[in-house]
Amino acid sequence: MKLESTIELLSNDQPLIRLEQIELFDDGSGAKGLLTINSGHFSCSGYPFYFDEFIPFCRQIPEMYKTLKGKTELRLRYERDVIELEMDKLGHVIVRGLIDSGSDQQQLKFHFVTDQTCLSSLVASVEAVVAELEEANKTLHPIRSKLRSLLKGEC
Repeated sequence: MKLESTIELLSNDQPLIRLEQIELFDDGSGAKGLLTINSGHFSCSGYPFYFDEFIPFCRQIPEMYKTLKGKTELRLRYERDVIELEMDKLGHVIVRGLIDSGSDQQQLKFHFVTDQTCLSSLVASVEAVVAELEEANKTLHPIRSKLRSLLKGEC
């Protein structure tokens, strides 16, 4: 399922992290999206980023904003690509990660700190993704149930 919504962490209306064209794999094995990172003078744009554990990530972001503590990450298990967000005791959001093209010669390792007010944009975008997923699930659930019934010969 491909989502219309985009996840982004903004600072002064500039995207620090943007994940767009998010597609959840039908078999439940994970997801992918196009990733943009802006860290100081370095950036990465339109990188094909694969990840799993997307729903826990979407749950943890609003919780971090509410409690001003916690840590979450997006990554594909056993791969090097990772985006990590962590709240420190002073209310700062520490963002770090690694984007690796498969060669030690082509990678972007980043680390920057922003304040908790930037999390509001991230929370809003994550909530939009969750709402889109919930709406899609309402639509798909009856269709999947009907298909299961048909496959079992119940109709």
